Amino acid sequence: MSDSSVTIKAVTTDNAVMQTIRDGRPELLVLNRSVANFDRPELFTWHLGIAMRAQAVDTDGMPAPGEIEIVNEVSEAVTMFVLAGKTPLGAPNVLFLAQSTWNGVRELLFRVHDPVAAIELISKKTFETWKRNWEFLIEEDPEWQKVRALTNSLA
Repeated sequence: MSDSSVTIKAVTTDNAVMQTIRDGRPELLVLNRSVANFDRPELFTWHLGIAMRAQAVDTDGMPAPGEIEIVNEVSEAVTMFVLAGKTPLGAPNVLFLAQSTWNGVRELLFRVHDPVAAIELISKKTFETWKRNWEFLIEEDPEWQKVRALTNSLA
C-alpha cells in the first residue's frame, strides 16, 4: 500500500429513529450512528445538507397525509443518487448521516470527501427530476462540529 492510499472498513448503516421536539414542534430524526461515530473523520471533512419544503403540512408542521409519501419518495431518490457518487478512484464520496423532518422541511445530511464531485453530481438534477423544490448547502467542517452538534442535541 502506498502512502497516498487509505484503507477503511465499509461503513454500515446503523440507523436510530428518534422523535424529538425542536423549538416547540415535533421532529422526526433518523441518525446513522455508524457515520456519527466514524473512526476516520479526516476523510470526509465536508458537510452536505439537502433540504426540500413539503407543499402541504399538518398543524404541527409535519408533511400532511399524501404529501409524506411524495416527500419520502423524493428523499429516497435524492439519497440513492447522492450516495452513488464516487471519488476518481471509485471509492464512496458521500456517507449518509441523517434525515430530519421538522417544520415542513425534510433535510438530508451527508458527510463528503470531495465537495467538487458532489456539487457536480447534484447540479445535474432539476425540479422536474425530483418533483419538489430543493436546495443544498455544502460547508467545510474538518472537525465534524456539525455532527457533534447534532448528536449532542440528542443527548
